[in-house]
Amino acid sequence: MAVKYGNNVSKVLVEDVGPSDLVIRVNNFLTLPDVSGENDYAYLTMVNALGVTEVVKLTSYAVVIVNSTNEYQLTVVRAQDDTTAKYFFENDKIELRINSALLDSLSQEPTIIDCLYDTVTNASTIAAGTVVAASSSTSNTDAPLVEKVANNGTLAANLPVVGFTTASITSSTSVTVPVKVVTSGIIEWNTSSYAFGDVLYVGAGAGTLTNVLPQGSAKFIQAIGVVLKSDAEGLIKVNIASDVVKAPNLDTGDIFIGGPYNNTTSTDLATAISAAGAFTIGGEKVPKVFVDTSAPTTGHAAGDLWVDSDGYSSYIAIAIGAGLVWFGT
Repeated sequence: MAVKYGNNVSKVLVEDVGPSDLVIRVNNFLTLPDVSGENDYAYLTMVNALGVTEVVKLTSYAVVIVNSTNEYQLTVVRAQDDTTAKYFFENDKIELRINSALLDSLSQEPTIIDCLYDTVTNASTIAAGTVVAASSSTSNTDAPLVEKVANNGTLAANLPVVGFTTASITSSTSVTVPVKVVTSGIIEWNTSSYAFGDVLYVGAGAGTLTNVLPQGSAKFIQAIGVVLKSDAEGLIKVNIASDVVKAPNLDTGDIFIGGPYNNTTSTDLATAISAAGAFTIGGEKVPKVFVDTSAPTTGHAAGDLWVDSDGYSSYIAIAIGAGLVWFGT
């Protein structure tokens, strides 16, 4: 669905038009915008000699032969953009003008870019709505090269996702296949499996969407959009996050640790404490902490006290995650 427009569109009515007429005869179709695509339309303005106007929505047009004569017929929806249906007469004009209906529609139009789908690293057949990201291929192409990705714990390095395909791709032996990718805006989509207000994320399956927040520290979070209407002919407000959340979730017993590039990674708390060795808190030195295999564990439980063979160092067992951590006392 898209609003269409063009330059220098001005036609002449060849017969009178009543308020209830939905078919308008004009002198020709020259310069009319193409509205042949599914749900495409254009806004036209009828105007008479006194300057009285009515905005109509053009949904289709066709040449019809009547008594061996070609008639140029426009099919319209009347009384658009807060105007009312009126009488117009032969030789009045119908023109494409800038109006608020056109501008409002343009502001809501989805942004769709022409891409090339990489069939070398992907299956050559995909469905409409496949989530894609920049391809990991090093091939040079005129259009952006994309491939499908999955949020399954082994994410491709080419995230974040850039959009999802508007149409399916049939099997092809070509290295790349042209595909249109929607990156923003409001689009009509089958949202019957979702509810109004659902946030859509990159799914675990390759190229899929999900309305379930990804769980686990191995999963990333990237929001794709919001469901505005739940229906077979529903609506999605596509608003793709420009980046993924690198450390969105945390598994039981794990902590986040900063990396060398100001990034975060998750690790088991007990392992991290053991790896830290002796450290200080508030200026006081804390003895080395042992974890599981570095201290007796068999037959021990949280709260047990262990005295080192040196006779001086003692430790108490604390349960963290699935194991025991021995803290110096």
